[in-house]
Amino acid sequence: MPPIRNQGTRGTCVAHAALAMYEHQLNTQAAFQDLSEQFLYWNCKRNDGIPNEEGTWLAVAVPLLQRDGCCLETTWQYQPNPISGNEGQGPPPGGAQLEALTFRVPSVKQLSPTSVDDIKNELAGGRCVAFSIPVFNSWYRSTWVAFTGDITMPVPGEIRVGGHAMCLVGYTDLPNLGLGGGRFILRNSWGTNWGTNSSLGPGYGTIPYAYIAKMGTEAYSIG
Repeated sequence: MPPIRNQGTRGTCVAHAALAMYEHQLNTQAAFQDLSEQFLYWNCKRNDGIPNEEGTWLAVAVPLLQRDGCCLETTWQYQPNPISGNEGQGPPPGGAQLEALTFRVPSVKQLSPTSVDDIKNELAGGRCVAFSIPVFNSWYRSTWVAFTGDITMPVPGEIRVGGHAMCLVGYTDLPNLGLGGGRFILRNSWGTNWGTNSSLGPGYGTIPYAYIAKMGTEAYSIG
């Protein structure tokens, strides 16, 4: 996997999750390619119908990777801070859109976002899965979760405070521990100060199968 990224104070988790998935695929085929989250998020904001609002959807980002591709990070470097009045921070540098066509995904697979088995099948085949879930303060603001990277189930009656996209890279079956029978291994985009003591390495963590089965909102893989 490429190095852990940090989205900073911008709502660009979708771009980070989608490109983590794509970079993993590219890096199993050839030399390491570092793609531009800045470009993908800008392209999403041109196409998602809410150009002035923070955030977007995997349902926008992943098909755009197939249609338009993504330029290299060296061509348009990521900026971690928002710019007032310019959510996408465009336009891109000259030549970025042409270069992006070199890096288009060959195929896109939309998965059932609550199907643990479908997601496990993709991971078992060596394909990462970009996914999105609702966020709850019981884990979002938890110092324990930030330390371990192990996302917890929401407490009964808890209200969601937002949404977040990440990249699934593996799984561990734990049939005797509840939580739906195991935990997915995830890669976050909150830098190495999240999941600092994760056994998988800083920036990585886990999420219960049950969380996905009950509350998954999007899931994609690429061919």
